Amino acid sequence: MENIEKVGNVKLNLTFYKGKDLYSDGLIEDELLEIVKNNPKEKYNEIIFEKSNWAVLYHLSEIRSHVIEWVSITKEDTVLEIGAGCGALTTILSEKSKKVTCIELSKKRSLINANRNKDKDNIEILVGNFQDIEISEKYDYITLIGVFEYAKSYINSERPYEKFLEIIKKYLKPNGKIIIAIENKLGLKYWAGCKEDHTGLYFEGLEGYPKTDVVRTFSKNEIHELLKESGFKNNEFYYPYPDYKLPNAIYSDDYLPKLGELDDNLRNFDADRLVLFNENAVFDSIIRANLFQELSNSFIIISSFEKEEKEKLIFSKYSDSRDNEYKIRTSILIDKRGNKKVEKIPLNKKSINHIEKIYNNYAILKSQYENSDFHLETCRKLDNKIEFDYIEGKTFVEILNEEFDKNGLEAVIERIKELKEKLYKLSNNEKFEISEEFKKVFGSVKLDENKKCIKPANIDFIGTNLIYSNGKFHIIDYEWVFNFYIPIDYIVYRIVLYYQNISVHKEKFNLKDILRRLQITEIEESKYLKMDKSFTKFVLNKGFFLYELYQKFDMENINFSEILPEIENYKVMVTDKDRHIGNLNNIIEDKEAKITNLDKIVLDKDRNIENLDKMILDKDRHIENLDKVLESKDKSIDGLNERLENILNSKGYKFIQFARKIMFWRK
Repeated sequence: MENIEKVGNVKLNLTFYKGKDLYSDGLIEDELLEIVKNNPKEKYNEIIFEKSNWAVLYHLSEIRSHVIEWVSITKEDTVLEIGAGCGALTTILSEKSKKVTCIELSKKRSLINANRNKDKDNIEILVGNFQDIEISEKYDYITLIGVFEYAKSYINSERPYEKFLEIIKKYLKPNGKIIIAIENKLGLKYWAGCKEDHTGLYFEGLEGYPKTDVVRTFSKNEIHELLKESGFKNNEFYYPYPDYKLPNAIYSDDYLPKLGELDDNLRNFDADRLVLFNENAVFDSIIRANLFQELSNSFIIISSFEKEEKEKLIFSKYSDSRDNEYKIRTSILIDKRGNKKVEKIPLNKKSINHIEKIYNNYAILKSQYENSDFHLETCRKLDNKIEFDYIEGKTFVEILNEEFDKNGLEAVIERIKELKEKLYKLSNNEKFEISEEFKKVFGSVKLDENKKCIKPANIDFIGTNLIYSNGKFHIIDYEWVFNFYIPIDYIVYRIVLYYQNISVHKEKFNLKDILRRLQITEIEESKYLKMDKSFTKFVLNKGFFLYELYQKFDMENINFSEILPEIENYKVMVTDKDRHIGNLNNIIEDKEAKITNLDKIVLDKDRNIENLDKMILDKDRHIENLDKVLESKDKSIDGLNERLENILNSKGYKFIQFARKIMFWRK
């Protein structure tokens, strides 16, 4: 029997729910539920910036939708979203498709999803383990966004990843597609010092997960072979940058990044990291070596049973840090004959007017650039989007990089000077005057009225928007055109500033020196900087760049290159200490040798004393014996004396003595 609850228009199916969430992010989920219940989507960005919390950013940011927004899902398509979480992608899927069926283990997360999408009438959320849920229909698309890596945790099988794909196939139409978004276990960020996203351990994926048994990510070749073995013969790889979680660009095998483009790498909002090397520079080396696909941080894979010959998107770049009024996507598409085109589309209803404005800018600039050194690419209006022909050639940035490699900085400056002179030719030769419209966009800045200026002014004259082909510079973007006077030197300032930011030689690039060489004074530089900040504020309004939020997160990036000198100093200190210890050990050894010798002397003395003691003892015994002998002799003498005395006193002795005297007298 079905157990259905309703949250607004959203069906919450609890038939397969076992009454307990198998995982949770804790109290933050209660906070997220309160946010989506009590705030409109338009306020999410403000809340994200205020909270500065990874979970809030991850679950509520519309940037998450970039991973799927570009995919050609139509209102005729049905979608099965496995692992829908808090609904970050459910919203865009419901807007693009006919129907979305969500599967989610957690009821709490499902409630968050339902409440944030309660106005949608084409969403059903099935709560429970995918393996246990019975589904009767088949779908045009099945999404596994940040899900496939957990198959081992929730699929009971010795080969859980293969089993997962086997189950999915049952719910896929014959011409259906699965969309997988997953980290690349060999992604450059892991080499550079980021922790593995799922385990929080350094180098865990790179080393083959020696400490982890519940999650796995894959290299490009590994997951490609896995998909092919499971029957998905056609696998199109896309490369979200910086990763699939918060991507600002989507590359493909048909359109890879150019040198200098990959400069947004400090995006570790959820954990501290090491910074073992300059990722910007290493990405450039990887691009030169044609290894970007293998070392991309993440993959988006669109898999199907058979290849479909039709127009497909090969590149997308999102401009959505801006105010809603200016949020757009720029994409490159290729048809089955290999022909390419560029399109710009609005990302919401408010930005439709901005697309209209770009089309109008084309009409405004067309006459200005006629018979000039620049060719304005034709713009075509189609419904709520505009499109351009794709121009093969080298961007001005690529030209400057090549000049730097061949001839050094001087050649780069000369190239910029040449471009500056070409822009000067477009000047109206009128004095600069500040208007109210100017102040609204660029602020109140006092500028020299004699400076060469231009009206209408295309300030989007940056290096990547200029492509040199067939002997001319082709202008491929004119999003920011203003029908009031703007100094040409400000446009040149933006060209130089932008080139510095993305140049492969930025470390050798001194902005101030180059601006002075281009006759832009220090005072003018300061004013142009102020103008640029005002323009950025104008475009952003209530929006913000992710790097601003990153600074609020205050994540620790332990820069190895910065601590290396300190390590070297410690090594020198340790070496000095080792030497000192060695010297002390030598001194101790000498002391110990002396002590040993003294111990020997003392021992010898002790032995000598012992011998002397023995000799004395022997002498004492000898003396004692002699004393006894003497005593005995004395006793004998005393006895003899006594006998002698007795004899002398005897009558016989006296008679003999008398007889001797008589004899003497007779003589």
